[in-house]
Amino acid sequence: MKWFARRRGGPQWHADLSSEDWADGARCLQRALYELGSGGYTDWRRTGRIRVAGHFRRRVDIYVGPLLSGTCDPDPRVWVKSIRRELVFQAGRAPRLLRAGNEEERLRPLLLPLLVTPLEGRDLSGVLVRQWSDGVMALLCARAPEGTRAVARSEATAIGVDPEVLWDDALDHVRAEPVELRTAEVGAPGPAITYATGDGGFGMGHLLRLRELVAGPAPHGVLVGILTSPGLFVFHTVVRRLWAQAMVETFRKLGPDGVEDSSFTGIVGVHWWKDGPQEAVRVATSTETSPRLAELLASVPE
Repeated sequence: MKWFARRRGGPQWHADLSSEDWADGARCLQRALYELGSGGYTDWRRTGRIRVAGHFRRRVDIYVGPLLSGTCDPDPRVWVKSIRRELVFQAGRAPRLLRAGNEEERLRPLLLPLLVTPLEGRDLSGVLVRQWSDGVMALLCARAPEGTRAVARSEATAIGVDPEVLWDDALDHVRAEPVELRTAEVGAPGPAITYATGDGGFGMGHLLRLRELVAGPAPHGVLVGILTSPGLFVFHTVVRRLWAQAMVETFRKLGPDGVEDSSFTGIVGVHWWKDGPQEAVRVATSTETSPRLAELLASVPE
């Protein structure tokens, strides 16, 4: 990897990562290629792209710069999994992209929601967005070989497709994103917590299909604590008021890996989700609880 060290700041086709991030990301990329059986393919070091084979003579080029920028996470444990998942995602779609005869056919296989927190000054009026809670929104994105980008409303209009159809495609693709669910009880007997973990940033899209992940009815809603990599989120089906209060306090202290960490400052906190059209409500952060929490708890049996 000395090649990267000699190039100050990394190659020009990827100037948005620091030299340290680039070197770490490049090592992870090489490892991911090796695990996928392409360990000897090093042309990407010079060209800035990887050729992913489909069942055709032509191939789809994955651009290394956006690939690393979109998948490199502050936790190096996640990098290799995220990069490998991205390559698998694009390789699986290569045949459809190569067969595509118009822009709609090229766009729809690439759609996935990307969950983000609202940022001051960010103008989202021109892109397709769904609100998940008052602290989290989903951007409809095209996970393209040239890099992930938000899908503009004007793009859906130009190709003559109802945005709802595009969202349905995105949710179908989320179902194929790796997610592991592990349920544990706190105490015996006690409230159950389910931990959701995944391979990459798009795994958080499973929040949009939370109803499918919750076992059984949830008449009083579900508490959701959003983690950061390497976890995704944790949730608890609300049954008793006392347990719900305890879960809020527990979720506020969970670190990125789902282990209690009093120093963790969650970016989106704890949310109360109910089945149906209404949005989730943020009821707590790592430092405070919302007055809305008391109102929601009042409706739950003791």
